[in-house]
Order: sequence, then structure tokens, then C-alpha cells
Amino acid sequence: MSTKTTFKRVALVAVASLGFGHGQTKSKAGIRTVPLVSEFVPLPKSPKTLNRALKEHSVTTHSLRHTYAYLLKQQGVHVTTA
Repeated sequence: MSTKTTFKRVALVAVASLGFGHGQTKSKAGIRTVPLVSEFVPLPKSPKTLNRALKEHSVTTHSLRHTYAYLLKQQGVHVTTA
């Protein structure tokens, strides 16, 4: 039995980081288009429901924190200034 997967040509375009209070980008270079390979599902806002959603993937909010710190370090950004 074979399975055929079809991906729609969809992209997420980030023109502002309003969730972090930084506002609109200063130039066109700050606009990013990220291709989506699966359906975009927003994460729950409540810590309890977020943990429940992450648990099925064996991920914790603490592991996300460590991953974020690691990615910042890779980019040369100090954790306390991010």
C-alpha cells in the first residue's frame, strides 16, 4: 500500500513582532517568509493546556526553554539580553 502526500504552497509571512512589543520591521529585509510544510496550529496560551499538548510529543516547557537558550547561544546572543 502506498501513501501519497500533497503539500499546499503556503507560507507564513512575519512583518511585525507585535507579540513581543517590538512593532513593525524597520526595512523590507526584516520581513521573513517561512514555508509551512504542515498545517499551522497555534499553541495554547494557558500553561496547563500547553503542557498537555506538548506531553504527547514528550516535550516539556522546560525543554523548550533550554532549546531557546541553546539557539540564542548559537547566534551569539546572551540569554539575559534576549
